Amino acid sequence: MKTYAMLSVAARVAVVVLVGYYPRVGHGATWTGAGGTNWNDAANWEPVGVPGTGDAVTIGSGASVLLTNATAELAALEIASGATLTVKGWQSALRATNLLIAGTVTHGPTLTEAVNEEGLWVPEHRILIQGSNLTVAATGKLDANYMGYRRMCGPGSPAPFGGVRGGAGHATDGGYCRGDAYSHGGFSYGDPAAPEQPGSGGGSNANSREGGGAVRIILAGQLDLQGDILAEGRIGVYSHGAGGSGGSVWITARTVTGSSAGLISVNGGKGRTYAGGGSGGRIAIHYQASAQTQLDEPCPPIVYQAAYGGSDLPEFYAPTFGTLHLPDALWLTESLDGRFSQVTVLPGSQTGWTPASLTLNGAKIGFPTGFQLDVGGDVVISNKAVLHLTAAPVGDPLAQDGAVVAAGGSLNIGAGCWIHPYADPTNGATVAFYVTNDIVIAATGGIDANAKGYSFGAGPGVAPTIYGGGGYGGRGAMGPYGLLWGPAYGSAAAPRQPGSGRAKSTDFKESPGGGAIRLRAGGAVVLDGELHANGTTEGSAHTPGGSGGGIHVVCRTFQGAATGLASANGATGSGSGGAGGGGRIAICYDPGAQASLPVPAVRFSAYAPPGPLPSVNEYYATFEAQMGTLYMPDTRWMTGVIDGNRFASVRLVIPGFTSWAPPSLAVTNAIFTLPEGFHLDVAGDLMLGSGARLHVPAAETNESSGPFGARVDVGGDLSIGAGGWLHPAAHPTNGAVVRIRVAGDVAVSAGGGIDASGLGYHPGQGPGEGGSSTSGGSHGGLGGGLLPGDLYGRAAWPVEPGSPGGWHATQLPDKVPDGGFGGGAIVLQAGGTVALDGAFDATPKRASGQTGGGTEGAGGSGGSILVLAGRRLTGGGTLDASGGLGRRNVSGGGGRIAVWPGLALAAQDSMLEGSGGRGIPASDHPAFAGTLLVDSPTGAHAAEVAGTEGTKGFYVVRGTVLLVR
Repeated sequence: MKTYAMLSVAARVAVVVLVGYYPRVGHGATWTGAGGTNWNDAANWEPVGVPGTGDAVTIGSGASVLLTNATAELAALEIASGATLTVKGWQSALRATNLLIAGTVTHGPTLTEAVNEEGLWVPEHRILIQGSNLTVAATGKLDANYMGYRRMCGPGSPAPFGGVRGGAGHATDGGYCRGDAYSHGGFSYGDPAAPEQPGSGGGSNANSREGGGAVRIILAGQLDLQGDILAEGRIGVYSHGAGGSGGSVWITARTVTGSSAGLISVNGGKGRTYAGGGSGGRIAIHYQASAQTQLDEPCPPIVYQAAYGGSDLPEFYAPTFGTLHLPDALWLTESLDGRFSQVTVLPGSQTGWTPASLTLNGAKIGFPTGFQLDVGGDVVISNKAVLHLTAAPVGDPLAQDGAVVAAGGSLNIGAGCWIHPYADPTNGATVAFYVTNDIVIAATGGIDANAKGYSFGAGPGVAPTIYGGGGYGGRGAMGPYGLLWGPAYGSAAAPRQPGSGRAKSTDFKESPGGGAIRLRAGGAVVLDGELHANGTTEGSAHTPGGSGGGIHVVCRTFQGAATGLASANGATGSGSGGAGGGGRIAICYDPGAQASLPVPAVRFSAYAPPGPLPSVNEYYATFEAQMGTLYMPDTRWMTGVIDGNRFASVRLVIPGFTSWAPPSLAVTNAIFTLPEGFHLDVAGDLMLGSGARLHVPAAETNESSGPFGARVDVGGDLSIGAGGWLHPAAHPTNGAVVRIRVAGDVAVSAGGGIDASGLGYHPGQGPGEGGSSTSGGSHGGLGGGLLPGDLYGRAAWPVEPGSPGGWHATQLPDKVPDGGFGGGAIVLQAGGTVALDGAFDATPKRASGQTGGGTEGAGGSGGSILVLAGRRLTGGGTLDASGGLGRRNVSGGGGRIAVWPGLALAAQDSMLEGSGGRGIPASDHPAFAGTLLVDSPTGAHAAEVAGTEGTKGFYVVRGTVLLVR
C-alpha cells in the first residue's frame, strides 16, 4: 500500500507579488473597501496606504477583505461583527500584537488534485494567525469549514485505493457501509501534536464531499476564545455520497481562556445512504503549564468536538473520535462535562491518570491507547456521557491487561450512557474494569463492545480460508470448498478474549469479532442496562461474519431487571460467507451470597445465525455456526419457569450440571442448549410455549449402554404450543439418540413440534453414507446416484439417525462435506395419547454446494421417528422423515417412521431397554388424520438420481390385537 507523505510548513516557500502596496508605519488604519476587496490595495484604507508595522487596524461591519500575503506586524487588529476576511496562501498570515475578531476569518478552498513529484500532498490555504494576544469574541469565528481537500483528494481520501463510497480518514480511518474495495474508508494521517494538514475528501462518487480546512494560531501571550474555531468536513449528498474528514486546529499560546460559548470543532462529515462518514480531525493546544495553572480558571469551559460523521445506514466500520492533544492532564478534572464532546484526549506523554473521583457529566471522551485510569473513589457516568477506552498490545493477552479502569468505590453507568472498550485488533489484548464496590448499569445504558474484537484475519477462531465464519464460544459456519470454519477456543468460565474476525482476503477491515467486556466487582453487579459484544459482517457478497466476543463478570452478587441484556452474538454472513459463531458469557457470582436473592430477570444471548440460508443459486453451509456458551457457577437460574428470553440462544455450562429434576417446567421465549448427554427429569408437566427452543444433544454411547445418549423424562404431560420446539440431536459421529419419555399425554399445536431436521450423522459418518459426491445417503430407502449408501435399521423399530450424502474428494483438506446431513431421530414415549397437530421432523439438512462451483453435494437420508403411545396418535399433523434433495437433485433415501399405539408405558420401557419391538403392521389407524412422509424428492435430472421411499406404518405387538380406546 502506498503512503503519501505531507509537506511541512518549513519546507514551503511562498512567493507573493503585491500590486499597489504602500506600507505605512505607526498609525491607525480603517478599512473602507473603496478600491475593492484586496488588503494590499492602498485605496481600500483610510488614510490611504496599506497598513504597516505598528499600525492599529480596524475592519468594520459589512466589510469583505481578501488577504493574499502576510500582513505587517501590526500593533492591533480588530475585525468587527459582520465583517469577513478571507485568507489565500499557506504563508498568508494575520500578524498583530493584539487581535480582536468579532467577525469571520476564513480561508480559500484547497483545490490541490494530486500529489507532487515527491509523492507529497501540498495544501494551498489555511488560517494563520501570529501575535501576542488573540480574542475571538462571541460573534467571532475562524471558519475553515469545508475548505479542505476536495472529494477524491488528500492523504486520507480512499479514492487512490479504489474507494468510491468510503468516508475520508484523518485522525482515524474513514467509515464505510459496504466492505468492498469500492467503499472502504480512507486511512488516518497526521501528527496529533502538530496537526497542520487539512481534512481529506470522501470517495470518488460524485456525491462525496470535501474535508475541513486548517487553522494555525501562534501566540506569545493569551488566547481568549468566546466564539468559534471551525474546520469541519462536509456531509455527502444524496445516495452514496461519502463525508469529508475534519480538518486541523493547531494552537500555541502562553495561556488559554474562554467561556462555555467557545467552540473548537473538527467534526467529520456524514455519509449518505450506502456511504461512509468522514473521520474527525485533529486539535492540538500547547499552553505553558506554569502560566496556565496560575489563572483563576486554568481549565476553561471551551467545547471541543472531533466527532466522526456517521452514516444514514449503520456503518460496517465506524471510526472513533478525533484527537485533542494537550501538553499535560491539567484540563482533566474530577468532573468532566460536555466541553469534551466526542474527542479522544491525549494528555501529553501521560499514560495514566489518578483522580480522587471521576464524574463524566455529559462528556463524550476517549483516552489514549493503553491508558490506565486509576480512580480513588467512585466513577459516575451520567447525562448521556460516553467513554471510549482502547487496549494496547501486550506480551500475553491471557495474563496482562491492555488498558485498565480501576475504581476504589463504585462504577455507575446512567441511563443513556455508554462505555466502549476496544480490544487490540491483532494482539487480542483487552480492557479490564476493577471495581472495589458495586457496578450499577441503568436501563438504556451499558457497555458496548460490538465489533471491537479481533480484526479480519486475526484471532484464534479465524477460519483457514476466506468464506468460513469466525469462531469463539462455538465454531463458525463452514464456507465453500471444505472443512473451513473458524474453530471454537477460550475458556467458558473465564472468557477474557475477544471474538475473532473473518479470514483475511483484502486490506479492508471486514467483519471483526465482538470485543471483550471484563468486569470485576467486590460487591454487586446490577445490570438493568446492556452488555454487548457482538460480531459484525462488514463486507459485500460472500463475506463471512465475525464471532461473538467475550463477557466476563466476576462479582459477589448479580442482579438485574428484564431490561438487562448480555449478548455475544455471532454475525450473519452475506452471500456464500458463513455466519460467525456465538461468543462466551460467564457470570461468576458467590453462590452463598446469591442464594438469598431472587433470580434476576436479565437475558443472555450468544446467538449464532443460520446460514448462508437456503437459496437456489447460492452456496449455504452444511456445517452451520454454533451457539456460544453461558457459564454460571450453580443452577439458581434454572427455575420452573424460564421466560422473557432469559436464555436467548446459549449453550449452558454449569459445573456438575449433568441432570436437572424440576417439579415442573414451563419455557417461553427462551432458547437454550443443555449440555451434551444431559438428563432432564421433570416430575410434573413440561410446557414449551411460543418462542421456546430447547436443544438436547446426545452424548456418545457404546454398545453395552444402548442407543440413548440423553434423556428427557416428563412425569406429567408434555405440551408444545405454536412456536415452541424441542430439538433432540443425535451424536453426529456415534449415532446415539435422545429418548423422550412422557408418563401422561403429549399435545403438539400447529406451528410447533419436535424438530430433529439435520440432526443426524454428519458427513463422513453413518452406515448409509453415499459412496461419492453424487450419491445420496440411504436409510429406509436407497439414496440416488450410482453409489448410494447401504440400507440399515428396522422398519418397525427405527431408532437410528439418517446418513449424509457423499463427500467430494477433490478439495482440501481431503474431502468437502457438501453432502446433506442425515435427518435426526425422534424417539417419543407417551403413557397416554399423542395429539399431533404440529410436526415431528426428522428430515435431512439440505446438501451444500455452489452452482457451477464444482461442489454440489447429494442429499442425506431421512432419519427415524418412533412414537410409542399408551393410547393412540390423533390429530392432523405431520411426521416427516423424507430424504433430502441434493444440489444436483441427487436425492437421499427416505427414512423410517413407526407408530405403536395402544402400548402400555411399562411395555414400551421393556422394549426400549431390551432388543426393541417385534411388531406387525396395524390394519388401520382411524384416529390420526395427518400424514407420514418418507418420500425421496425427485429432481429435474435423470430418474436414477432420485432416491427411494423409506418405510412407514402403524404397528402392533406380534400376536396381539390392536385396541383403539
